[in-house]
Amino acid sequence: MFAHPEYLYLLLFIPVFFIFFISRLKSNDRLLRSYIKESCLKVVVGFVYRKRQVFRFFILLMVFLFLILALARPQSRKEKQEIEIKGAEVMILADVSKSMLVEDMGGFSRLNVMKKELDKLVNKLAGQRVGLISFSGSAVLISPLTLDHSALKLFLKSLSHREHTVQGTDFGSAFRIAGQALKRGSALDPASSARVVVVASDGEDNEAQALRIAKELTSQKVRIFALGFGTRQGGMIPVYDKQGNKVSYKKDREGNPVISRFDESHLKKIAHTGQGAFYTVSLGGDTINRVYKDIQRVGKDMSSYELRNVHKEWYQYFVFIAILFGFIYFLMGEKKRGDLKEWHSYTGPV
Repeated sequence: MFAHPEYLYLLLFIPVFFIFFISRLKSNDRLLRSYIKESCLKVVVGFVYRKRQVFRFFILLMVFLFLILALARPQSRKEKQEIEIKGAEVMILADVSKSMLVEDMGGFSRLNVMKKELDKLVNKLAGQRVGLISFSGSAVLISPLTLDHSALKLFLKSLSHREHTVQGTDFGSAFRIAGQALKRGSALDPASSARVVVVASDGEDNEAQALRIAKELTSQKVRIFALGFGTRQGGMIPVYDKQGNKVSYKKDREGNPVISRFDESHLKKIAHTGQGAFYTVSLGGDTINRVYKDIQRVGKDMSSYELRNVHKEWYQYFVFIAILFGFIYFLMGEKKRGDLKEWHSYTGPV
C-alpha cells in the first residue's frame, strides 16, 4: 500500500519519455545518413551511439521510477498497537464568515492569516488529537478528533467563505457541535479537564447564545481559547465572483460600504467565560507559541491510549536504489575518447 498513491500518476510520463527517446534516435539516424553511406550506418551507430545511449536511458528511467515510488511512500501494515497520546485534545473552530475576507492585516485577508496561523498551531500539536469545525451563520464538523494531521492540514488549507450558505457568525452553533464532537470522539476520561476549544475569529457575532453555550462547555471541563484576527480600524468587505475575482465591496441599503471591525470585547468575554485566554494575532508575532504553551499547561500530565495501525515505511530503500542508479548513470557518462578509439579501429568503407 502507498501513503500517497496520487504520485503514482507520474508513472504515466515513462511511456512519454520512451517515445521521445525513440524519436530522438531516429532523428540521429537521419542526420547520420546525410553524411555516411547506408552500408556503413549500422557499423558507425553500433560503435558510437546505440549500446551506451540505450543503457543510459534505461538507467535514467530506473532513477525516475524509484523516485516516484519513494514519493508515493510504500508501506506495509502491521497489527494494531496501543499508542499513548499525551497532552490535551483540541477542537479548532475557524470563522469563515464574509467579514473574514477583509484585507486589514498587512494587505492580507483575515481568513488567509488565520489559516496560516492555525496551520502553525497544528504543526506544534504533533502527537495530540485535533479536530476542526468551520462556522459562519451555521457550523460544520470538518474533521473529528484525529492524529492524522496531514489530512487535517489539507482541510484547513481548503477553508473558504463559500462553504456555508447561511451567512453571519454563529458562535453558539460552533460551540454546540464542538461539545458534541469532544464528548463523542474523546479518548480521555469524562472527568478529565484536558479538553480545549480554540476559536479563531474577528469577533463579530450575530447571535446572542454564544456565552450561554460557552458556559455549558465550561461545565463539561472544556477550556476555551480565543484568537482574534483583524484591526480596530477594520476595512470594507470584498465581494468575489464565481471565478474568485474581486468585483466590488459589500454595501448597506443606502449604498454605503459596510465596514467590518475587529470586535475584541466579544472574544474576551468568550475566553473569560470559557476559563481560557484571549490572544490578538498579529503578522510576524509569536502568538501561536503562547497559545501552544497554554494548551500544554492544560494537558500537563494527561495521557490517553488509542489503537492504531502502525505502518512500516519502505520509501528510504527506494530512494537508496534511485541514488544507486543515478550514480551508475553519471559514472557511465559519454566516453567519447573510447568511442573514437573504437571508431578508428574500424577499417571498412565510409
